Amino acid sequence: MTGFLLQWLTIPTLLMFPVLAAVYVRLAPKSGEIAATFGQNWIAYAYQTPGFIPSRRPRTQHPGPRTPAGIP
Repeated sequence: MTGFLLQWLTIPTLLMFPVLAAVYVRLAPKSGEIAATFGQNWIAYAYQTPGFIPSRRPRTQHPGPRTPAGIP
């Protein structure tokens, strides 16, 4: 989103940036529901994939079976 804002700095993109950021922050906690649906596959993917800040180096080792907070 930041790249899009920097590349096309217009009034509509400037107005939509905080709206989209708020939506993404609000949706992030719902990953617990996704983990409940997809199980260990999702947990392994979520461990290897950065959240909001991209990284060039993904994590290489999964620490083992764990469930996110709120998932029994």
